[in-house]
Amino acid sequence: MRRFTVSLAVVVVLLVSGLATLGRSTAAQEVTPAAMRAAEHPVVGAWRWNNAPEDLLPYAYAIFHDDGTYHEVAGQDTGIGVWQATGERTAEIGYLFQELDPSPAACEPGTAILRTAVEVNEDGDSATVTYSVEARAPDGTVAFQVDGLDGTLTRITLESLAFPGTPVAATTTS
Repeated sequence: MRRFTVSLAVVVVLLVSGLATLGRSTAAQEVTPAAMRAAEHPVVGAWRWNNAPEDLLPYAYAIFHDDGTYHEVAGQDTGIGVWQATGERTAEIGYLFQELDPSPAACEPGTAILRTAVEVNEDGDSATVTYSVEARAPDGTVAFQVDGLDGTLTRITLESLAFPGTPVAATTTS
């Protein structure tokens, strides 16, 4: 009888170990392809938003991180959000700013939420966007809403940031 109890205990331990390993293996298989798609998506990287010339801020700068997070700086405001691939060269962004007035001299509390569709052009260094903005006052009432806005993005590269002269060589100190 003792032999049967020990054998049964060994079988139970092996079964539980096998099920635990199977669960981890399946989860890893589900996560890895999505992470790889995000890391390989052409929208990943640093971009300059080219806003309308009449805008208070004609340029903004953004980073699409390979983990699906999004960060934008427009003047003194910072937008935080997430993005996801919707196709081979397309993506959708949802992000927000914590101020309704982008002018440096003003402060209008509230939340501006933006939803943006991005299509990276075949060259990989430019993109077109269509977006909408919904601004809400701190009490939740809608301050304004604008749909169907268009814009473009230009990828930031070392070459696009070049200026005349030679880079300063890195030196080591001991």
